This record gives sequence, structure tokens and C-alpha cells, in this order.
Amino acid sequence: MTAMKLISLAFVLVIAEGADATMTPHYSTYTNMVYNSNQTVTFTATLQGNSTSDSGGCPSGDHFYHAPAVFVNGTGGGGLTVAPCAYINLNQSVVLSGSCLTNGVGCSVTWNASVYCSFMNSEIFATSIFNFSFGLAYTKSKWNGTDVQYPDGSVQCNVGDWCTAATSPPRCSVATVLQEPLILGGKATCSSYYTTNWFWEQPSGGFTFCFPMFPGQNGTGTTDSSLYSCTK
Repeated sequence: MTAMKLISLAFVLVIAEGADATMTPHYSTYTNMVYNSNQTVTFTATLQGNSTSDSGGCPSGDHFYHAPAVFVNGTGGGGLTVAPCAYINLNQSVVLSGSCLTNGVGCSVTWNASVYCSFMNSEIFATSIFNFSFGLAYTKSKWNGTDVQYPDGSVQCNVGDWCTAATSPPRCSVATVLQEPLILGGKATCSSYYTTNWFWEQPSGGFTFCFPMFPGQNGTGTTDSSLYSCTK
């Protein structure tokens, strides 16, 4: 998942007696999640950018500085001070693992970023505090007997959820599975049943978004006809 928020507000700094300069902040924030081979997830929030001066120069002196900060799950911060026009590239990461990835409730992440200006004695850039959950989900589906054939030999199999009553509807539902030929130049056929692994995320109070762990061919064929305990 990536996210970005841009804020650009001009502010005035007095840089010498009888002179001033208009400083404009150009900061952005980005987030990134990586699912690691050891079944952990690394979440990173990044703050980038700088402020520019219309005079072409930059305020200098011990009392002119910017202090960026990035917090993830309440940890991080900054401890860094830079010149007002200096470029900032600051990030904070957290590694999440264990039952929160698969318990259906999900791992919870809160993050925010800001830039403090010493001369203004206030923040000149600040994001909202973002809170969302994410985790892994598993769904089983059954082919309904219809499909769409493609010239390259692949086939889109139309499916429906095949979950136990207690886990229906699943957190992540699948409607189609792309089945690709096993041999180049061959022609794929649909399996009777499929299992799909998902990565899901949900902003606080928002909708759940599901992404197949293996985009494209987002299902593994199986002949097992038993109903599956899907992630609810």
C-alpha cells in the first residue's frame, strides 16, 4: 500500500534586518508495506521534501532550522535538525508478525509526520494521524462451469466462494481466477476448485481492500471439494 499527502503553504521568515523572504514548503509523505519471506510485514512511512526561498538564498544561523519527525505506532520521531532549505528524506519502519496477520482482526498501524520550524515556533507541515489495519486472508472458491478463453491459451474461470457457513461471506471474495497454460503454446483449463491467498487492508472506519498475493493467476487449483474455513 502506498499513500501520499501534499501540503504547500507559504510562510515569511525575517532573515536580516529590514529584509524578509517568503519560504514555501514542498513536503510529501509515502507509505510502503513489504511482505517478507519469513511471514512478517515491514511497514515504512517516509517524509520527503524541502522548503524554498523566493530570494534564492536560505536563512542561516543557529536559530533557523527545521526539525522533521515521523512516528509509526508511537515510536520514531526525529532528533534531526536541518537548514530550512535542506532536503529531507526521513523514514520510520516497524516489522509486524505473529497471529495478528492471520487472526482476521489484523495488525494495527498508526503513523504521522511533521516538520517544525524554529523561527515560526510551530509546525509548517503536518499530516493527519492515519490509523488502519491489515493482514492475510484465505478464500476457497468453486468453478461455476463458465469461462472466457483467450488467444494466448489462458482462461478466465468464473467462480464463487466455497466457504463454511460460519465463515461466509469471507473477508475477501473472489469472482474470477486467471488460469494460465502450464506449457508455452498450450491451452489452460479450469480446475473444479481454487484457493486464493490475499493481503487485505482497512482504513479506520473504512472499507476493506483485498489484493491477491499472486496477481494475475490469483488462485491455485485443487480437486478437494470440501468447504473451507475462510478468513471472515
